Amino acid sequence: MCELRDEKSSSNESDKVKMSKEVKKFENVGFIHEPTITAIDERSVDTTPVPSKELTSVGFGNSEEFSDTSVEHEEEKKEVCVNVKSGGNNQTLNSLDLFNENGDSQVKTGLDKLIPYHLFNCINPDILIRINDVEFGVHRPLLKLYTSYFEDAIADLDECIVTLPESKVSMETFQAIYSWMLHESEEATKCIDRKNIANIYVAAKYLNLEDLIKTCRIILESRDLFNEMTAFSLFMEAYNLGDRETQGMMLPRIQSVFLHIVSSSLFVNLPVDIILMLLSSDYIKVHSELDVFYSAVKWLLFDWPARGFNSSRVMQVVRFALLRPSQLIDLKRCPDCPMIKMITNARDILKLIDDGIALSVKLETHGSIPELLNEECNKLGLNLPSPRCWFEDSMIHQSYEEFLQSLEIIKKQHHYS
Repeated sequence: MCELRDEKSSSNESDKVKMSKEVKKFENVGFIHEPTITAIDERSVDTTPVPSKELTSVGFGNSEEFSDTSVEHEEEKKEVCVNVKSGGNNQTLNSLDLFNENGDSQVKTGLDKLIPYHLFNCINPDILIRINDVEFGVHRPLLKLYTSYFEDAIADLDECIVTLPESKVSMETFQAIYSWMLHESEEATKCIDRKNIANIYVAAKYLNLEDLIKTCRIILESRDLFNEMTAFSLFMEAYNLGDRETQGMMLPRIQSVFLHIVSSSLFVNLPVDIILMLLSSDYIKVHSELDVFYSAVKWLLFDWPARGFNSSRVMQVVRFALLRPSQLIDLKRCPDCPMIKMITNARDILKLIDDGIALSVKLETHGSIPELLNEECNKLGLNLPSPRCWFEDSMIHQSYEEFLQSLEIIKKQHHYS
């Protein structure tokens, strides 16, 4: 009889908080620094190291290798900085000279208000930004170079105070964005790093900062920077931020690392919509479709009373036709694990397996003749599934227990919890 390996957490924290902590643990063992993805045993082929690169080598803070789209505003920015501080006198000033250097806890603003010396200590600000009951001053001319958002936001207000939702723009994120505006092009990208890019991208879209949106997209589209391990971490950050666009960009890059994810404690704590996205992906790399099936079983059995009603949804993304007929018949019988038999004997799941058997037989008999294969599938009223990305080896987990043992090897090799 199979046994469950994972113990349920008794924590009362929200699901997103728990997931964030699990992702952080994952990152602590290499999901930020792109470690080598080693195989389970000598039969695995994908032993090529995933290249590890410093952020500067792919454009983070290095103007020679990464072109920041804000460069077009450099001359206007310098003029704004001069006018704000000196009233139009012809002076050569650095953008950062707009800030006082003293450490006063509060500063009198141009709006005759006291603001906390929290993020900025601006000279003569003409707009107050309020985030989570904290106000700080910024300069309208500089903002105006990049977006009309703030002009539109204060058009009907008596006071120049713009309140931003913390769920879209946190104080730290706005600080990074404003610093990006202030810095010259060769320094601007240093305000964006691996830890804040997801938040900055969401905020840039919310504030209609087209230049910053383009800058973030250039970074996100770099497969050298966001590939495999780092792509999954960013995928989860984007999920928590509700950024479906970035999720869609990162999902195809989650390939060889899929079984590493399944081996971790994070996997069984993922919400069903993430599970469906991962198991539906054409790009996850597995030894056979049995790996996908057993991954689905692992997630379902972790909390069967609460997840049993999702079993049909989860099993619908398993491509049973990619298995041999004999393997599918074994799944229906499943003598080694009564819990799996309980899943596969459900009426709707049993139909999925039977349809898979019918397609699998046609693939074996007519697979070399595409026209005849399509004709036979049309007669059955079934569609052939897309293939996965396969490891180039012959290793097939013959049972759920063997699959769990392989996951334990991955955990021990990479010190996952």
